[in-house]
Parts: sequence; C-alpha cells; structure tokens
Amino acid sequence: MSILWRRYSYSKLCAIYFTLKLDELLKKQGSSISVNSFNPDFMAATNFSGGHTDKARALVVKTTMPDRYGELGTSSDALAQIAVDSRFDGVSGQYFDRSTSIKKSSELSYSEGNRDELWNKSLEYCGLR
Repeated sequence: MSILWRRYSYSKLCAIYFTLKLDELLKKQGSSISVNSFNPDFMAATNFSGGHTDKARALVVKTTMPDRYGELGTSSDALAQIAVDSRFDGVSGQYFDRSTSIKKSSELSYSEGNRDELWNKSLEYCGLR
C-alpha cells in the first residue's frame, strides 16, 4: 500500500472516529443535532486526488472496480437527501456508503479507545486542553 493510499485510508478512519465521538458527546448533552459519515467513493470528476487522476486512471477504476467508482451527481444527491429529507431526522452516528443506506464501516472504526485517543489528542494539538 502506497504512503498516499495509507494516509487517505487513515484520514477516512479518523473522520469516522470524529463523527462517532461527536455523536456520543452531543447525545450526552441532550442535543438534537445529527452527525453522520458519508463516503462518496472514488470520484474522478472532483479532482480531490490533487490533480493526480487522469482519464486513464479513472477508466481503470471504473472498469476494474465498478462498485468503488462513484458518480458526482449520484453521490451528491444522496448526501443532500441525508441532510434535508425528514426521513433522516434523528438519524445520527451512522455511516452512509455512496447512498442513503446505512452501512457498517470497518471493525476498526468502532474502537472506542482509538476514538477517544484521537479526540483527546486533537483537543490537545488545538490548544483546547
């Protein structure tokens, strides 16, 4: 696994940790704010890869891993529905993978110890603790 892919994977894992910890803290405070994780998937059209995605690479991903290739319109529509559709009122601390369906993320993403460590270190690094 390349260093860039590893960093990308860790950043997604940290986003899930953050979401789950924030959801936990908001619920403890009696808040009705919802927080969820959303994976739009590989999107060549967004240029999120820092300009490293060319048409050939996008075609390779689309043809060899069609289940991991996302379309901008489809993913953005799903994300918008999760944000504004009343059927998602009160849905919080969940992981959505390229759709409006709740999915289970990796087993590692549910580690409370890792989640707490990331939260506490983040507060420390930001000078909030």
